[in-house]
Amino acid sequence: MDQVQNKKFVGYFLKRNDLYKLSVVELLRELSNHLFEAQIMKLAIQHFQEKKLYAFDSSVGDWKCQTRTSMIIDLAQDSTFIEQSLPKELDKISTLIFHLEQLLQKINNFNSIEAQNLSRHLLQKISLNDYLAMQHIDYDPLDNTKFLSLCFLTTYQNNKFSVFTEHQMSLNKFKAVINAAKTMLCHLSINYEKKLAELYGSTNEQKALLQIETKSVQRMTALFSGFQSIFKKMKLKQQPFITNNIIFCGCGGIQIIQNKFFAIQNNEFIETTAPTDTQQEITVIDVYQFPGSLEKLQNIFGALNSQSGFPKEFYKSCNCTQPTQQQPIKSIELAIMAFFAQHPQFTNGASIDWEGLDLVNSDLKNNFDALRSLSGYSCHDMSKFQINHMYPSTIGHVLQSTDIKSLTSDVNFCGIGPDCLK
Repeated sequence: MDQVQNKKFVGYFLKRNDLYKLSVVELLRELSNHLFEAQIMKLAIQHFQEKKLYAFDSSVGDWKCQTRTSMIIDLAQDSTFIEQSLPKELDKISTLIFHLEQLLQKINNFNSIEAQNLSRHLLQKISLNDYLAMQHIDYDPLDNTKFLSLCFLTTYQNNKFSVFTEHQMSLNKFKAVINAAKTMLCHLSINYEKKLAELYGSTNEQKALLQIETKSVQRMTALFSGFQSIFKKMKLKQQPFITNNIIFCGCGGIQIIQNKFFAIQNNEFIETTAPTDTQQEITVIDVYQFPGSLEKLQNIFGALNSQSGFPKEFYKSCNCTQPTQQQPIKSIELAIMAFFAQHPQFTNGASIDWEGLDLVNSDLKNNFDALRSLSGYSCHDMSKFQINHMYPSTIGHVLQSTDIKSLTSDVNFCGIGPDCLK
């Protein structure tokens, strides 16, 4: 009988259909897959406990880095989860890893008779789920642990860990695993935005999230609609952020890199002095400012079409005696929302279906249209404020990594800004 689909699933955070009548070889493969997931969960928890929040800057391709950042910051401020739930999870997962390693070693050392006995046992209408339960290696992590693990798995720089090479995944298998994780993260991101809209958004903002567009493994709400409630939540929970402003001269060189800290004062984000607590979690917004378009900046260095954005290997210092004068912005809130209105709304090129959503005459659309009319906030005119990426971090880590040398050391285009030319 062939392996068949079943309502039950296997996998710790990468869920897939249960399997029946496995061969010993297939069992070993599945146990190795479970060990891989358990090791990723352990690494994710350890990094989160150590406040290495940059390790959860997942590259999904749906332009929703701001949504995952908000989710990570919320978790980082959940003292019960950090102080009580995570230590228990880590203990359980460490034990799980030990038993999986022991079992894999045991089966690999079976003689022919032992292997035949195991094969007969597996053919007796036993599923993989049943086998995991009998060996006490079945486990359902907390939803937050699953989310952190998915983010850690899809964060580009994390694939340097030995866990990836130890399991010797083929390229096709690795791509399949990553695509599965991306699909799950898209689903979680949409649910999170809808939950925030119910808590903090208006009826029209909730309605706008009903439009979901797809492209490949990506599923997403509109960029503008999805960020509305996130920004409201940040204000009500008084969650500060830092803008990391990369100011380009008209020559294409970098004039200066500025960190600006924004916190809530009188229900408005105002630039102020950053706190001395270097471990404070923070949303980081990487910002470009250049007197022209992204295409013009690319052309200066012959970087057009080399990547979707402006590759960091082209960054250099400006040596002009009279650098281009910076253009001021009226308010940081206006600048952020203008960017989200002017950026393409969906990866598949669709526009917000205002008519289909019955929002043609709504305040939401009027605000959207007004923001789109402003100049200086898009990839076609980056003279005031163009968001390149958003990610979670700590104040200490941000302040240690905002010079040209560090910026060019880790090329990673997983944000929202560079993709505006696609």
